[in-house]
Amino acid sequence: MKKQLDEHLAALAACRRCAHESGVAPITSLAVAPRVMLVGQAPGQVEALGGKPFAGRAGRTLFKWLAEAGIDEELARKRIYIAAVTRCYPGPAASGRGDRVPSADEQEACAGWLESELAIIRPRIVIPVGKLAISRFFAEQPLDRLIGRAHVAENLPRRPLLIPLPHP
Repeated sequence: MKKQLDEHLAALAACRRCAHESGVAPITSLAVAPRVMLVGQAPGQVEALGGKPFAGRAGRTLFKWLAEAGIDEELARKRIYIAAVTRCYPGPAASGRGDRVPSADEQEACAGWLESELAIIRPRIVIPVGKLAISRFFAEQPLDRLIGRAHVAENLPRRPLLIPLPHP
């Protein structure tokens, strides 16, 4: 798995499938030999500047939740593969508040990266974070029926548990 994942990460780091500005690059995970995947929506501006997933305000909240479950940030970053529906910062929202939701075209352009990671890692647990990531794994339904509960992913290799979380 390590060789495949290393090759995958090198290809992802070089990806320029979207028409983003030249300085916008994909964010990659730091995990080594992961068995758990966390899937977010897209990197934010803080992540784009620092190159580390979940490094901004949402990340602080997410890692606080994980710490309450007994997993500190350093361990989480080493053991949990952090992915996203899209891998590059999509830019600010038109309203000026927060980040723009990635377009359907951007989501489609990045879909293969997540599919490859699921096939390479074959995780035991997948944690989709936020509505966009949750919708990647579940049919449309009220989020309160999904969030914080374990569900078996019948359509993924190894049938991992899906444990959706709200956007932090």
